[in-house]
Amino acid sequence: MATPKQQPMCAVTIGFDTYLMPAAAGMKVVELMQQAVTTDRTYGTAAETYEAGEPPRISLQVVRASQIRMPPGADIAPAAPKRIAKQPLRLTRKD
Repeated sequence: MATPKQQPMCAVTIGFDTYLMPAAAGMKVVELMQQAVTTDRTYGTAAETYEAGEPPRISLQVVRASQIRMPPGADIAPAAPKRIAKQPLRLTRKD
């Protein structure tokens, strides 16, 4: 998953697994998971049954580009963080 225009990224944690994705997608995942509950699947003689449990533990954390490390040999690389240009202070005169 490339980040062509330095789009904001986030880490979504569901249970014990964490997923890196664009922040807009992460917000959608969190919104959808608010409707979900955990389940235990039981294999019976005739058909599988599902026992509904509790809402999943889910969290979203914004991730800076400088925090992302790609594995060696990855075909994509995270974009470099943006630098803030230093500009002289502009004074305006109000009479």
